[in-house]
Amino acid sequence: MRAKLSADTGAGLVFLIFGAVFFWQGLGLNVGSAARMGAGHMPRVLCLLLIGTGGLLLARGLRGDGDLGRVPWRPLVFIVLAIVGFSLLIRSFGMLAACAVVSAVSSLASRESGVGEAILLAAGLAVAAAIIFSMMLGLNIPVLPPFLGRWDE
Repeated sequence: MRAKLSADTGAGLVFLIFGAVFFWQGLGLNVGSAARMGAGHMPRVLCLLLIGTGGLLLARGLRGDGDLGRVPWRPLVFIVLAIVGFSLLIRSFGMLAACAVVSAVSSLASRESGVGEAILLAAGLAVAAAIIFSMMLGLNIPVLPPFLGRWDE
């Protein structure tokens, strides 16, 4: 029986390699306990999930029924642009603007989403993120742009 190379086979190999390399790199980090997690707990869990997903994809690809067809470029490009936009905007313009931009740009990934839906999602996500991360969790993330001052004063 000859193994068929498919997109799942390639993705499974990449996931396995990345998961194993980063797991190995994080071996020196303290894992801690369930009640008091150390710096290495989440990276180790994520690496194990990545290795498991890679193994499943590799098995599916080698079975021959894992061909994904054409690459969906539109969602790929807009989701990556949204993430990059968030990382560039969060410090300079605050969480409200960054969350609004990330949800508006990522809504362009789907041809079915309308302008009204995108605006409502952007506003709701921005307000919810500000309330959750700044008010409830008390994280030191600027909600408004620095030139407007702090919002909770």
